[in-house]
Amino acid sequence: MRSCTLMVSLLALLLAGCIQGLLDEGDGLVSITATVDVSSSSSTGEPSTPTTSAGSEVQTVTGDEESTAPSTTSSAGDPGSSSGDPVNLPPTIELFDVVQDHLDEAGPADLQLIASDDVVKVRLTLDGEKLADLTLADFPRTWDVLSAKDNGPERKFKVVVEDAEGLTAEAEDKLSVLLPQSGAERCIFKDPVDGAVLSIISALTYTPKGEILAVGTRGPPGALRLTAWMIDPKSCQSLPGWPKSLENWSEDDGFKKTTSFGTAVALDEDGNLIVAGNFLVANEPQGYVALLNSSGSLLWEKAGQVGDEITSVAAGTAQFSNRVFVGGAQRTSDNPVRTDGAVWVYIADGESVFIQPPTMFRAPFTPDEFDLDLLNERREWVRALVMQPSTGNVLAVGEREFSPNDVDVFSRTFTARLHPLAGVVGTPWTSTADASFIHDAARSVTVCGDGFVAGGWTRDLPVDAKPQPMIFWLGDDGAATQHRAEPQLPSTQINGIVCDREGKIVGAGVRSMGPPDAQVFAVWDPFGPRIPYDAGVIGEDGAAAVACDSWGFCAWGGYRTANAKPYAVIRVHHP
Repeated sequence: MRSCTLMVSLLALLLAGCIQGLLDEGDGLVSITATVDVSSSSSTGEPSTPTTSAGSEVQTVTGDEESTAPSTTSSAGDPGSSSGDPVNLPPTIELFDVVQDHLDEAGPADLQLIASDDVVKVRLTLDGEKLADLTLADFPRTWDVLSAKDNGPERKFKVVVEDAEGLTAEAEDKLSVLLPQSGAERCIFKDPVDGAVLSIISALTYTPKGEILAVGTRGPPGALRLTAWMIDPKSCQSLPGWPKSLENWSEDDGFKKTTSFGTAVALDEDGNLIVAGNFLVANEPQGYVALLNSSGSLLWEKAGQVGDEITSVAAGTAQFSNRVFVGGAQRTSDNPVRTDGAVWVYIADGESVFIQPPTMFRAPFTPDEFDLDLLNERREWVRALVMQPSTGNVLAVGEREFSPNDVDVFSRTFTARLHPLAGVVGTPWTSTADASFIHDAARSVTVCGDGFVAGGWTRDLPVDAKPQPMIFWLGDDGAATQHRAEPQLPSTQINGIVCDREGKIVGAGVRSMGPPDAQVFAVWDPFGPRIPYDAGVIGEDGAAAVACDSWGFCAWGGYRTANAKPYAVIRVHHP
C-alpha cells in the first residue's frame, strides 16, 4: 500500500498535464504504458489492456510497441476515494535492460532489472516462451547464447513483476543475435615455417583462463624436442614467452639433449600444466612426465623405464590431487614389437616423485575368455584416460588383439576403470563388434553428461578393408550403450573426441585415402546428421586432438605441410 499523500501528488500532476515528466523520471524507461481504472477496485494480477476514453476523467498513455528500447506496463487498483482510505498501487519497474544490443559469437547476454521493493515474483520470458520464475535477487543474470540455433534479429525478453496482492507491471527489451554456423572458423594458428624447423601438435586442452595449451614436437630434423604452446583463443596468436621446449624447463642435461616427442597434456586442480611424451633411446620409447606451473616453469619431472611408452595423462583430484595417471604400453618384445597396455600412477611427495608399479592389461581380460595368451603374443595399448568427476576414478580406453578361437585375431576396443589407489574397479569391457564391423579400436575418450564418449575406428574383415570413424557412447561402468559409424568417411579414424557445452560430440582425425587429410566433424547423437567442421585443405594435413572451452568453442590441433614438411596448426571453430 502506498500513502494517500503519494496518490494526491499523482492526481495533482495528472491535472497539471505533467504526466510525461513523471514517467520520464524512471531511469532506463523509454516507453511506458500506465492504466488507472476509476470504475473498479479489483485486479486480475495481469497487465491490463490500454484504452483511451474521451468521456472519462482518466488519461491512458501508450508507448510505441515497435520500439527496441525497454517498455513497461503497470496495472493499478482503485486510485482512492473521497474517504481518504489507503490506495493499493501496482509495483513499478525502474529499469529492465539487456546490456548488449547485439551478439555475434557465443557468450552471455546480461539482463538487468531494478524494480520497487514490494515485488515478490518475477516471470521472465523470451519470445513468448517462459524462461524462469525468479525474484529480484536473481538479477542481474545472464542468458547464454551458445550457437547459431539461438539466432534472431529481435529476440524479445520480457519481465512481469508481481507484488504480494497480485498486482503486476511489465517491461521488455530486445537483443539481436547473429552467430556463425557451427564449425565456422574463428581463428587459426600456424607455426612459422622456415624450412629448418618441423612441428606438430599431438594433444591440447583449455586452461582455466581460457588459453589453449598444446603439446607436441618441434625442432630441426634430428633434434626434435617435446614442446608446449600457449595460444590466445580469440586471435590464435602464441602468447609471449611461448612455445617452450623441454630444453627450456628441464633441469637434466641428458633430457635436454635427447630426442623427445610430446604426446599428452592435462591440468591439475591448481592450474598446473602436466605435459608428457617419450624420449627415443636406441629406437625404443622411454616415458617422460613433467609438472609445470602456469607460466611454464618446472615443478617436477620424471622419466620412466626404457620400453615404456606414454600416450595419455589424467590428473588426480581431491585427496589424490598429488597423483598423475599415465596411460600407455610396456614393451614385451622388440622383434616383433609386442606390448601390454599399462597405467602408471606418479605420486608427488614434496620434491620426490614415486612411480607405482603399473596396472597391466593383457589377455585374458576376463576369466571366461577363450584365448589365455600364455606366450603373451597378443598386443594391447592404453590410448586415452579421463577422470570421472563423480567418483574420482579414471577410465582407460584402448585397443587390444582378441582371439575368440584358435584361428582368428581381431582388433577390439576395451575399457577399464581404475581407482586412485591403483587397481581395476569392476570388470574390464571388450567390444564384441556387434556395434561395428569385425575390427574396432578406441583412440580417445571424454566425459559427456553422466557417461563417456570414445572415438576411434572400425573396419571389415579383409586386411585391406578401409577404416571408418567410430563413436561409442559408454555408461559410467565403461560398457558401450550406443554406437555410430561414419560410412561416408572411408579410410578415416578419429584421434580426438570431446563433448561441447551444448552436448554435441566433436571428433577430430585424419583420412588416409591418398594424402593425409584432416577431418573434423560434430554429431548430436547416434542417428542425427553430421556437421562438418573441417573437411581438409589442399595439401597434406591431419588432426590429432580436439578440446572445447566453457562456451563451446572447439580447437583441434595437428599439422599442415609446406614443401613436404609438417608445421603445427591449431584451428578454433565456433560452437
